[in-house]
Amino acid sequence: MTTHWFLGLEIANFPVKRILVDGGSSANIIFWEAFIQLKIDEKELTRVNYPMIGFSEATIFPEGSIRLPVQIGEGMTARDLMVDFLVIKVPAAYKVIVGRPFIHDAQAVISTYHLTMIYMSNFEKAERIRGSQESARSCYLTALKTPGRLTPSMNILRGAATKRPAKGQASKSEGEQSLLPKKEKSQKQESPTIESIEKGATLPRLEAGGEVEEIELVEGEEGRTVKIGTDIDPELRVNMIGLLREHADVFAFSAEEMPGISPDVIEHRLNVDRSIRPVKQKKRNFSTEKNQAIQEEVEKLLAAGFIEPCDYPEWLANVVMSMPEGLLPTAKNRQASRSTSGHTLLSFLDAFSGYHQVSLAKADKKKAAFITEGGVFSYKAMPFGLKNAGATYQKLVDIVFAKQKGRNIEVYIDDSIVKSELESDHVDDLRETFETLRRYQMKLNPKKCVFGVKSGKLLGFLVSERGIDANPDKVEAILSLPQPKSIKDVQRLIGRMAALTRFVSKSADRSIPFFNTLTQNGKFQWGETEERAFEKIKDHLRALPTIARPEEGDKLQLYVSASAQTIAAVLISEKDKVQQPIYFVSHILNPAEARYSLIEKIAYAVLIAARKLRPYFDAHTIEILTNFPLEKALQKMDTAGRLLRWAIELSEYDLEFHPRNAIKAQALADFVVEASYQEDEAKAESWEVSVDGSAAQSGAEAGVVMTSPTGDKFEYAIRFTFAASNNEAEYEAAIAGVQLCLLADAKRIVMTTDSQLVANQFSGEYETKEPSMRRYREKLKTLIAKLEAFEIVQVSRALNTAADGLEKLASSKAIELSRSVMIEIMHRRSTEDKGKEIMVITANTEWYDSI
Repeated sequence: MTTHWFLGLEIANFPVKRILVDGGSSANIIFWEAFIQLKIDEKELTRVNYPMIGFSEATIFPEGSIRLPVQIGEGMTARDLMVDFLVIKVPAAYKVIVGRPFIHDAQAVISTYHLTMIYMSNFEKAERIRGSQESARSCYLTALKTPGRLTPSMNILRGAATKRPAKGQASKSEGEQSLLPKKEKSQKQESPTIESIEKGATLPRLEAGGEVEEIELVEGEEGRTVKIGTDIDPELRVNMIGLLREHADVFAFSAEEMPGISPDVIEHRLNVDRSIRPVKQKKRNFSTEKNQAIQEEVEKLLAAGFIEPCDYPEWLANVVMSMPEGLLPTAKNRQASRSTSGHTLLSFLDAFSGYHQVSLAKADKKKAAFITEGGVFSYKAMPFGLKNAGATYQKLVDIVFAKQKGRNIEVYIDDSIVKSELESDHVDDLRETFETLRRYQMKLNPKKCVFGVKSGKLLGFLVSERGIDANPDKVEAILSLPQPKSIKDVQRLIGRMAALTRFVSKSADRSIPFFNTLTQNGKFQWGETEERAFEKIKDHLRALPTIARPEEGDKLQLYVSASAQTIAAVLISEKDKVQQPIYFVSHILNPAEARYSLIEKIAYAVLIAARKLRPYFDAHTIEILTNFPLEKALQKMDTAGRLLRWAIELSEYDLEFHPRNAIKAQALADFVVEASYQEDEAKAESWEVSVDGSAAQSGAEAGVVMTSPTGDKFEYAIRFTFAASNNEAEYEAAIAGVQLCLLADAKRIVMTTDSQLVANQFSGEYETKEPSMRRYREKLKTLIAKLEAFEIVQVSRALNTAADGLEKLASSKAIELSRSVMIEIMHRRSTEDKGKEIMVITANTEWYDSI
């Protein structure tokens, strides 16, 4: 790793610390926080019209540029310069970045190895200034630990191809007062090390909340400590310390102290298809830095006994240096967060080298071999990275904690949480857990374990006795976002919002303006509507509700809501006349779903909620509170189509339907109105017509399916005896559909077709060039003039199967139909004139009649 270092300069007659020297930056930068502290009027900024890339993984437009006096050193060693700075309004772990322009003006030479910069003073003498490595590393680690801050990164600005820095939190500068003493044992959760971050170690999925202190497992041995919470009863603290010291053998401070799980309990086997020829990869070349990191890791694994040299491998792979894995929102971790909330005391446990505690079957060792510069090695223990390694380890913890899971412990892979509803029971719950671990010889990592805390971050949520809260880091990640300036920025915003949908009421409605910016054919447009939505979502995130945890046997309530484009639902629990949300569900309707009737949308909202919240619907009676006749619509004997399918799917749950009562919780205010729009009565009286036409060697044919406002269906198959192209057949089908509806006295028609040409030529999006197509288009417009309303919608062929089947019937292909079908044969194009017919009423005798 290239060491980043900081120095102090005097800028605009103010001493400024935490200045990053970055030889890869093409500009000198002052961050907004430092600019304000320099007490410079914003009016002195010169406008800048070009963007920069590299801050917060987004394109940033500077607030402006300014020229300021800068002094390096003091007295006889000083150098005075006038430096141009760009002012950037983004969070950062430092105050100023000085880049290549500053280094050039100062005639400076930098040595990152010696943490020294040599520059020319005002007297043309070479002087030197040193930076602080300790403060640089401290700032870097702190920045990496907390999202929402910019970490030091070389290559800050390189145009469009810049390397974007990671995110982290601002650290304390030298001389700034820390909230906690540096050498005191009472401390916050341990920061990740540079080595663990650079080598791709997975960041902890569990993190305790509140302050903790370190206690010695063996008195006098300062290196063997564990963490316990400080906010617990003194008597409980004494008992917990005694318990931890009594079971000090369940902790492993090195790999030598980890015997591993007995193969009699579990052993990982590789299910290899013997018919597949083994693959032996050629050795891949890595950079010197990567080879060094690989060699160090190999030495650690050899010392721990996890790998061994291998002379004759069956399968051989190169080393893959992976980055930290992200946490996927699986159903299992959602269950863990639900089960953990509501408990007064928690203890977070982490297994020591979890996967490596499971042995690999002897017959499979040569299949798990890898090659490095130092030779060929094979795994003796189950390695990380195998596709089913996680499943094997989950099976192990399910066996080990079979009698405790769900009662006083929750386990997710190698992370565990011991939970207690009463503080007095926590020592007993821990004792039971430690005895189980001792019996199976499973070891814990003391550096990642925290005991006796009241809250903590679990798999992306903040769990505590009062319930589940949104992760503050994820909330801050959105609040700190600047206004999006590109489609990628909008995609990043939507992605971050997706992690909080459980806590956000009607998240789909709030996101629609952002989704609309993604459907502009690649053109980015950000107007007042999007800006208002952006500010509203930030305001909403600042006051997210706490999610409740339902008790066994509770009857839960479901409020639903529908709008023209979305549906939403909220599951709530009511206790002592206080309503608390459990889960918010929201869904954006696709074009077909948007055409559902209002009652169908309400039913669909219930269905989406049941699918999303199946664990709650399975375990509880659900009261659906609605003023719509939903129960009657789902239970009618003649219910057909989608409502029938939904009714069958919902029949497995214990559902009750009740009229809406007053909403008492402020968090549910969005659900006061059940339907945010009134269904258009005129649209309800429209005829729905599906048409399709095609041309083949056997001739052209068309199909028309008409559905009246009362639901009656009429099906027509038409065969043309004249030659017609595929597009002409599509037009003939559309014209026939309108003519048939006019014969039925229809006033409003909604037509669906899978012909892109017909739909777009009629709407005017496509230009009609061919004379034959122009005649068909004019004929269709002439017929439509007789209607009050007409709408044509293009759909995919998969959604137009009924009309497609009818046109196949016209060409005598066998299909299944549910009712009688009218078949018609047309001998003349609809655009052709029928000619003039002369009707003779009387006839005179002519001379040729007798011939």
